[in-house]
Amino acid sequence: TGGAYCWYNSNIVSKKTYGALYNWEAVSSGVLAPKGWHVPTTKDWKVLIAFLGGEKVAGGKLKEADTNHWAAPNTGADNSSDFTALPGGGRIMAPWDFLAIGYKGWWWSSTKKNIFKAYFVAISYGLSEVGILKINRSSGLSVRCIKD
Repeated sequence: TGGAYCWYNSNIVSKKTYGALYNWEAVSSGVLAPKGWHVPTTKDWKVLIAFLGGEKVAGGKLKEADTNHWAAPNTGADNSSDFTALPGGGRIMAPWDFLAIGYKGWWWSSTKKNIFKAYFVAISYGLSEVGILKINRSSGLSVRCIKD
């Protein structure tokens, strides 16, 4: 019920490359972002996605351009946005499995759907697309902050 985080597969070695996976309560607490920054809303994400050419191509423009971290084929990846999205995977509720490191990048939005779910951005190794989806708020996903 409170804010929490973990490392992928509880392995602190992943911290350096992928950072922590946070639940949405940690995201909504207001303490993750440094002063002058915030966790992006779905509106913030949509502005970025539109600027990068839309949902069909923005994922590739956000992803790291090689296969050092992403599984092949890392479709459409050119990192032309300098975002350098990495596939940190996540910790998904029931049965609390760690999933998709190397294959998927999932980042929280600060926008909640309801008392159970909130929105997140998803990018996959096999697609150049990006999607805004909803997931259980107790799941563990990555966070990227933006400047106010």
